[in-house]
Amino acid sequence: MYEAATGESIDSREGRTLAARLHRYCMSKLRRAGLEILAFFSNKVFFRNLVLLLGVLLIGFLILYFGLRMYTGHGESSATPDLTGLTIEQAEKLLKGKSFEYKVVDSSYYFPDKPPLYILSQSPEAKMQVKSNRTIYLTVNKVIPTEVTLPRDMIWGIDLKLSERILKQKGIYVKIKDEVFDMANTEGQILEVFYNSKKLSKDKSIQLPKGATLNVIVSKGRGNAVAIPALVGKTVDEATFILENKSLNVFLVGSDQVTSVTDTANCYIYRQEPSYDPFIQAFMGDQFILFFTPDRVVNSDDLNLEGGQSGFDSSPQY
Repeated sequence: MYEAATGESIDSREGRTLAARLHRYCMSKLRRAGLEILAFFSNKVFFRNLVLLLGVLLIGFLILYFGLRMYTGHGESSATPDLTGLTIEQAEKLLKGKSFEYKVVDSSYYFPDKPPLYILSQSPEAKMQVKSNRTIYLTVNKVIPTEVTLPRDMIWGIDLKLSERILKQKGIYVKIKDEVFDMANTEGQILEVFYNSKKLSKDKSIQLPKGATLNVIVSKGRGNAVAIPALVGKTVDEATFILENKSLNVFLVGSDQVTSVTDTANCYIYRQEPSYDPFIQAFMGDQFILFFTPDRVVNSDDLNLEGGQSGFDSSPQY
């Protein structure tokens, strides 16, 4: 009858009643839990323990913070001294009483022009602001140089640039001492080698300390063609000046009378080899032999008509 009157089944009504009871039960539990939590945080014991815990944490943080500042020197810095160019002994004196220590980390380099234990570089670099008690790491010059063996075919008779690259890999440096004209070699060939002003033999291998510098003489090859000048009748000083300006070499030969003359620069040229010829050219680096005497003379083979020397005799006059 009830079902027919309301149009609702008994099962549906009972389900709604069960849901309502479950809702009320949950809400009561939540209210009770809320009240218990509120009571817990409202308890004086809790507040006392909380304040005590925060105080302990704060004190621990302050101790740790200031302890680390004191240990690491936080906020305190000093400029690093410049140790490069000093020896270790001099560096020790400079660092004495300062808040820095040093440590040698590299001594594989050797420079013969610098003393042993000469400080080549440092890290940190000079005048950098760093913390106190910082260690400065040093690279120093080696005490005993490493010996390097060089075979002869690595130096003599090869191109200078090629030799420089090979020797640099072995820690040996090359410096040009002189360049000479050489018809037998192409330009840039190493002809002679010197070390500490001593000429080295090319017949055997040589041993040098690492970092050493070799002085070499290299070939210039044959120079440009130049006109052969007429030098007969000129003074030795004039003739030498002319030849040197043309990059020609001079070899002087004096006559018997020259032995009693002190001022050879004002002696006169009476013969030259090669002879003057307007149709023949010499090359830079060629050698001219000049024969001179105290008296002005003209050799007919070297007569320079353009120079106005036709009035001189063809044989030396003393």
